[in-house]
Amino acid sequence: MSVNILPLTTVINVSVSAPGASLQPFQINNLCFISGETPINPPPASGFYLYQDTASVANDWGSASETFAAAVSVFSQTPNVLSGDGYLIVYKQVSNTDTFLTSIQQLQALAYAGGFMPVGFQPSQSDYLAAGGDAQANNYIVFAPTSVSTDVTNTATQSPPGLGALAVSETLSNLRVIFYGGAIPNYSVTSSPGPAAARVMVSAYASRAMSTDFSGTATAMTMELKSLATIPADPTVTLSLYGSAQANGVDVYALTAASYLPKVRTSGTNQFYDDVYNLLWFVGALQVAAFNSLATNHRRL
Repeated sequence: MSVNILPLTTVINVSVSAPGASLQPFQINNLCFISGETPINPPPASGFYLYQDTASVANDWGSASETFAAAVSVFSQTPNVLSGDGYLIVYKQVSNTDTFLTSIQQLQALAYAGGFMPVGFQPSQSDYLAAGGDAQANNYIVFAPTSVSTDVTNTATQSPPGLGALAVSETLSNLRVIFYGGAIPNYSVTSSPGPAAARVMVSAYASRAMSTDFSGTATAMTMELKSLATIPADPTVTLSLYGSAQANGVDVYALTAASYLPKVRTSGTNQFYDDVYNLLWFVGALQVAAFNSLATNHRRL
């Protein structure tokens, strides 16, 4: 006599599906140069250049370019953007009529960068403020190099207004104003004081500032009293100018005390840099973690 056995699936049925696609861990340490210079080699199919070394930058932009000098400053720092698994991105302005903000938005449609700065051209105050407003709304940092002393000393209501004080008055803590009135003798483009030297100095500052390994322990840093490799101290930072920088939210690079060692001196008037940077990473990391939780969860919501 045959025996009929009901299958187990009449009691319980199990199916297995692959987890949904998830995002990679949040990466804030990509630094982007918006370059106004003309490269030797056209951009790759991605629309932007991606670098981890200076030789590749020299190949694409030439060793006499400001883009190369700024890249040397980036990769000379210890630690630098590579320490936090970041890259140096260079995006060529499509047109000389494009604003700083327009170019930032064009790059953002192609890739993510946590920090932006100009190279090979100098944005106006209004261009910096427009980019700072967008950075505040969309969680990234704009580094704003200046060699104009009134950007440090003047208030928001003086003529001309100070860029540092304007950033404070408009609550733009993601716009980081950094003054450098010295020269950098390593390169012809920066051998005299001016905006090019300030931009190359700030490329060193930005690389050091965006070097945190958020997967490590005790890796976060402040920028106060940090030294920048290849960058000499700014001889124009007097005690009076330093006082104005402190009052108006501007960072400078000066000789300090009897050590005669050049050090970054920071101002917390527009919030300290590390508070802004660490909060941006925390918000971004939470967003990615929440997305991944939802994307890989098979329960019905």
